[in-house]
Amino acid sequence: MPTSHSVIINKTARYFTLGTLSDKIETVWFVLHGYGQLAKDFIDEFSILENNTTYIIAPEAINKFYLRGFTGKIGATWLTKEDRENEIKDYNNFLENVFIKELR
Repeated sequence: MPTSHSVIINKTARYFTLGTLSDKIETVWFVLHGYGQLAKDFIDEFSILENNTTYIIAPEAINKFYLRGFTGKIGATWLTKEDRENEIKDYNNFLENVFIKELR
């Protein structure tokens, strides 16, 4: 019977922002896209909130896939049921790192 093992690796994860981080910022939004979306498209929905006092951060799920077949438009997903506990830990680490990079 196979035995499952895990190893922690470094992976590049991207995120997008709206606004300019400055001492005028009063509100920071972390916005998470839905299944099959990409953060670069999703964050556009929040452009109406963009002003000198609001900063918006849209992390992108690191699991990418083709939405139809093997070519074409790409989407992303946060989690599946497979190895879910480790994926939750990985995403918590990702979001914490974005927070630290942007806001500390």
